[in-house]
Amino acid sequence: MLVLNRLWQAINVCTVERAFMLLYMGHAEVVMEDSGDFQTFDFHEWREFSQGHHGEDVVHTVSFKIRIPRVILLLFLTGCRTRK
Repeated sequence: MLVLNRLWQAINVCTVERAFMLLYMGHAEVVMEDSGDFQTFDFHEWREFSQGHHGEDVVHTVSFKIRIPRVILLLFLTGCRTRK
């Protein structure tokens, strides 16, 4: 999963589990491209949007299914990490 910063620059990749955690906590939004336009969705909007999806790229929970996003946009950074 590709992670973008607030300037829409690619900064990292993460697991599906981490992406869903960031979405649910309100730290990120899903980015989706549609005919050249980009839309962002928070967790609840993405959950609603996912209900009409019939592909295999979904996670099933007890009460709903949610589509696995490909790109997320961080809404803010909690700190800087440097690579060694």
